[in-house]
Amino acid sequence: MDFELTISGLSVIVLKATRGETRPVHPIGIDVVCPKDDMHRPRLTYLPELFAPLSDNPEVEMVVDTMGHRIASMDLRDLFLELTFGSNPTQEFAVPWGPERAQRPPHEEWLNWVPTLGDLGFEGFRMGSPGQLPDGASTRLTLPKGEIFSRNIVRDSNSSANDYAIWQFPAAGDKERALANEVVFRASGVEDIFFKNREGVTLLSGSGQSGSVVRMCICNDLAVVPLDYNRPLDSLIHLEHLAALSPLRAEFQAPTLVPARNQRTDTPICNQAVHVDDHT
Repeated sequence: MDFELTISGLSVIVLKATRGETRPVHPIGIDVVCPKDDMHRPRLTYLPELFAPLSDNPEVEMVVDTMGHRIASMDLRDLFLELTFGSNPTQEFAVPWGPERAQRPPHEEWLNWVPTLGDLGFEGFRMGSPGQLPDGASTRLTLPKGEIFSRNIVRDSNSSANDYAIWQFPAAGDKERALANEVVFRASGVEDIFFKNREGVTLLSGSGQSGSVVRMCICNDLAVVPLDYNRPLDSLIHLEHLAALSPLRAEFQAPTLVPARNQRTDTPICNQAVHVDDHT
């Protein structure tokens, strides 16, 4: 089977690189880190018929989507998790990158379309030891070998051609580029899926039929729907909540829409950032 994890909501994708790599194509490791924030709630969502919660598993809620489908939602606050497979033929991590100065896709999967913490004005983030939560983090998920890429690039709702929306980054010298709504982790040909805590205890296990695709989602989304959710938006001020992971508390500078047209564009908009951790 194939496994696909959508990374959505306020989070940082940490790529562990060899010394000096700034855009690793085959990183040593990949983690997803959710910052602590009173307004957000980290969750792992999945189809409950595909996964078996164990007796010591945290309480799992049941929610129903707009089509009446039942979805399980596990609270990930203050939790380290490691995703493993019973069998995984993939031998290395793979991350697609395009030219550094690219402003808009020709390929939506390039990780170019996810900003770095530095692009937002943040400094000083440290991953710390394996199996531990970084300072300021609520959740950490360590991923197995597989590919990771961006998806669902933000479109300009005012464009008759449905062009990509372009954003300016004041903290990065006003450079401009398109942005992705989602990041996706994918592994092919795997057998059995396990989520383990820092003690190695399996909290959740699942499997799928040969040829099937098993999908999950990790997010650190808003806990409630804000009153201004549907109001026009031309700057990504919600990314300021990543400050919890920045011990130097550098000045946050929100990306702004170019040109500013007082619009929301597609939702959700750019929910995560990338950080390359220099492995020593």
